[in-house]
Amino acid sequence: MLKKINNSDGILWLQFPDLEKFDFLQHGFILKNKNQNLFSKESNFSQDLKYAIKTITGRNSQVLYSHQVHKNQVAVLKNKNEISNCSYNGSYDAFLTNQKEVFLSVRVADCLPLYLIEPQAKVIGLIHAGWRGTILGIVSKTLERAQDNF
Repeated sequence: MLKKINNSDGILWLQFPDLEKFDFLQHGFILKNKNQNLFSKESNFSQDLKYAIKTITGRNSQVLYSHQVHKNQVAVLKNKNEISNCSYNGSYDAFLTNQKEVFLSVRVADCLPLYLIEPQAKVIGLIHAGWRGTILGIVSKTLERAQDNF
């Protein structure tokens, strides 16, 4: 799969052209930035993430992220109420949603970010897959939850 590196006001992010054919999916991996203060403090993470998404997309959108705990917990978000209940205080390593204008987010260093796409139901998923979560079946559990809910 080919990749494209973009620069949005000093924020470098990676995009995969093969995924652009899905009109319901906007995707990207934030790589690094020229502003060394961005993402430098854990306490500013929410603000920094919202700023980065707005800078990249030009829109104020709902951004979902979680306190990743290297387990196999999956957040399934099928309506706006469920989305508003999901925040960094949650302990999830995967998200699934069919909601538009929602950005799913995971942070990785030596773990893998995995995208899931179901084009007919227009469902997307994002998994934080480290070795512990992989042993606990995070990928198969996320696929099962997608099948059960969508």
